[in-house]
Amino acid sequence: MKKVYQNLAPVYDAFMADADYDAWAAYLAAFIRDAVTEETPRVVDCGCGTGTLMLRLLESGMAVTGLDRSPDMLQVAAEKLRKAGFVKAELVCEDMCQLSVHRPVDAIVSACDCVNYLLTDKDVFRFFRSAYAALKPGGMLLFDISSVYKLSMLLNGYCFGEALTDYAYLCNNWFDVESARLQMDLTIFTRETNDHYVRAEETHFQRAYEEETLIDGLFSAGFTAIKTYAAFTKNAPGSTSERIQFVSRRPQHG
Repeated sequence: MKKVYQNLAPVYDAFMADADYDAWAAYLAAFIRDAVTEETPRVVDCGCGTGTLMLRLLESGMAVTGLDRSPDMLQVAAEKLRKAGFVKAELVCEDMCQLSVHRPVDAIVSACDCVNYLLTDKDVFRFFRSAYAALKPGGMLLFDISSVYKLSMLLNGYCFGEALTDYAYLCNNWFDVESARLQMDLTIFTRETNDHYVRAEETHFQRAYEEETLIDGLFSAGFTAIKTYAAFTKNAPGSTSERIQFVSRRPQHG
């Protein structure tokens, strides 16, 4: 299978330059700190990518293991964590649908559309079940999705790009109603010399999930106390919410 994020990994951080990771990490950390009594919660960051969110959770005093199925993204994450002084932070190349841990953890986070990248109900349920098994009783699963509204209405037909000193990219988006999938065609140009760029292409797919489908899946996997929010708030999602945050718990007994 072709490596995921193979060409995007070196430029991903610039691709996400507008994301407020400080606020994102603080938002997730507040949920964890409110529910977990340990001074140093043990957390798994599923789909940690280049480690930007993981780094901020580490800086907040949590013990975080980063998990991603892309070795290219993990290579960038390892260098980022090393430069920040977290040389012993654990990074694991693993599919989130087959999540396994040495011992149960206090919380699992999966941010920035990782669940959207699971393209079937079966894969989502596999993730929920493996997350449930990896959590301590009372542990938390927190993940977000790009909403149906965002993928089908805002991104469909939308093209965007950026040209900077050492690279440029274009992203064309197309939403298929029948499969409920967004196709993202990426073209990346990376500078090799002053007048020579290397062109690479990747195609990514995201699935649009209804909120109720994921709630039902969480309940089926054994989770309780399931709540959803318009991301970065404590407000209920609305019809035009672009990102939805899910917060759920493994029961204390079970």
